[in-house]
Amino acid sequence: MIQPSLDEPQIQQHYQQLLAHHKRRLIVLITLLACGLALPFTLVLGLAVINQQQSMAVFGLHLARSLLNPVLVWWLLQRKQINWAWHASMLIAIIHNASLAYAMRSPNVLIFELFAVCGFAVVMPFWQVLGYSSGLIGLNYLAAGHLIIFNEWVLVIIVVLSIMLMCSAIGLVSRQTLRYASQQHFQTTQLVEQRTSMQQQLHDLQQHVQQLSLLKHDLRQPLKSVQGLLHHLAFEQPTTSPTIQPALAATQRVERQLNNLLDQARQQLATQRANLTRIDLQQCLNQLQPAINGLAAYYTEPIANVSIEIAAGSQIVADGEQFERALFNLLDNSLSRCQQQVVIRSFQHNDHLVIEISDDGAGMHPDLRTALNRGDFSPISQGLGLKQVQQMLTQAAATLHVLDSAIGCTLHMRFPQDIE
Repeated sequence: MIQPSLDEPQIQQHYQQLLAHHKRRLIVLITLLACGLALPFTLVLGLAVINQQQSMAVFGLHLARSLLNPVLVWWLLQRKQINWAWHASMLIAIIHNASLAYAMRSPNVLIFELFAVCGFAVVMPFWQVLGYSSGLIGLNYLAAGHLIIFNEWVLVIIVVLSIMLMCSAIGLVSRQTLRYASQQHFQTTQLVEQRTSMQQQLHDLQQHVQQLSLLKHDLRQPLKSVQGLLHHLAFEQPTTSPTIQPALAATQRVERQLNNLLDQARQQLATQRANLTRIDLQQCLNQLQPAINGLAAYYTEPIANVSIEIAAGSQIVADGEQFERALFNLLDNSLSRCQQQVVIRSFQHNDHLVIEISDDGAGMHPDLRTALNRGDFSPISQGLGLKQVQQMLTQAAATLHVLDSAIGCTLHMRFPQDIE
């Protein structure tokens, strides 16, 4: 399956939603943890102030941050300003640290803000992390730079940058994971939509087949009645046979088209089943001779000659009903284009029995002939006759080949002879 591009709007939207959820959960966790740690530290710092071991300014700074930070974070999260909640938390941390360094006259309090930098580095881009870390170190230096012991200061900076880089790497991996999750979500959504669409199409096709089946049943009864009346009239008045035969051929053609349409719908549902039997071609075509003559009278004036030259013993394995309709579908094409003659004959070629249908008409377009010889029936945009022929041939493991004839069109249906 082709992987969708990460630039897809749906993927970007889902990624931003996941990232926002990730940032929100992490800042809530960090804030709650900071509040929990601040409580015992407040007690310890309060006792130190009471015992005059620590100044009131340090206690006030600690208390201000402990109260201001969670309130501001909560206020911004309520307004869904998640990024601003992170930035506000980092700015408070930097200002608090610089003020604490100034009040305590010690730049080494920088180490206490590593916790804030770590959380920020996991969710924010590296350039923002670097900017805040530089600001943290720079303000700390300005607040108590004159008290710096160089070796200790370098060690603190190395520790800060190391933890920052480590957390940034964790953040990069987590963001890549979120992107991958968004990509997978997009693919899953597409598959679900495709499955839903296919189920809807299947449902529509099932209804289509049901409607066609009802239509076939509703139309077959009046068609059979018309055919019966025409046969009775031809029997009672033989002189009307030249007129009745084309009418019979027309009713049979309507029935054939209905069957073709129903077969096409069933094929799309993969519910069409072939009833393969051994067919004696000579016997089959002798029975179909009156219908073939009627079809010739329906299409041509004067009536074209349809000659049948079937070799003795010619047999094929196919669905009998499907084969008869396929034969008439091909004859429809030949008789509608021929001038004077159509020939149906059979002969043995290697291990195949070939049924040839040739006419003296205008022939077939070279592009369509080439496509059919490749087994590609997709260029057929109108009519279901040739598609029904393709279905019958596929079920019988046979092939269709169109010869490059100088006059008219010659088609070969090649049936293997080793199928039981």
